[in-house]
Amino acid sequence: RFGDDIIIIENNESTFTTIVKATTKGMRLWAIHYISSCQVLAPEWLMKDIREVIRTGMNMYHID
Repeated sequence: RFGDDIIIIENNESTFTTIVKATTKGMRLWAIHYISSCQVLAPEWLMKDIREVIRTGMNMYHID
């Protein structure tokens, strides 16, 4: 999905860190799609954007 120009750093047997080049919209949609199995660590603006999407979804389903 991100091509061959990525960096993957194995953390342990079940997790890894990756650095990719992607469009803002593409990365945002990918992170939201895999929200239950990935965590965005940087950049800060994307982390904030993802948190806002989560808050909006929780409000839509009346979750505190």
